[in-house]
Amino acid sequence: MADSQEVPIGIPSPGKLALATLGALLVAALLLVTVVLPAEYALEAYLRLLAEVAPGSPWMVAGLDVDILPLAGAAATRGDHVHVDLEDAPLGSTRSNLAWVQAARSAILAAGSSLASPAEVRRALNGN
Repeated sequence: MADSQEVPIGIPSPGKLALATLGALLVAALLLVTVVLPAEYALEAYLRLLAEVAPGSPWMVAGLDVDILPLAGAAATRGDHVHVDLEDAPLGSTRSNLAWVQAARSAILAAGSSLASPAEVRRALNGN
């Protein structure tokens, strides 16, 4: 190989491998926080890991088959996003989708944070 940085096709470079490993670790940590341990101390551990390995990265609290509401206020006061809807709710939940959203809103407001306006969301999605 002419360049010491070249690698054969199909074999990731060390940098790409490190990013893939980092991504897998972050996903595993997020799953731990939202599925296994939906508690504020687990969120704090995840955010400390994220700050070390990917400072400034956007994040959100979400879950599959889990009640994420205990983390909604804590996530919002730390400046990022909360995702709730019926498809993510625990199996057998009797809450409607609207009720999940209203409960998340209440938790966020009770924690002293606020909801983004439609205009703020549009600006964020457009990169402004």
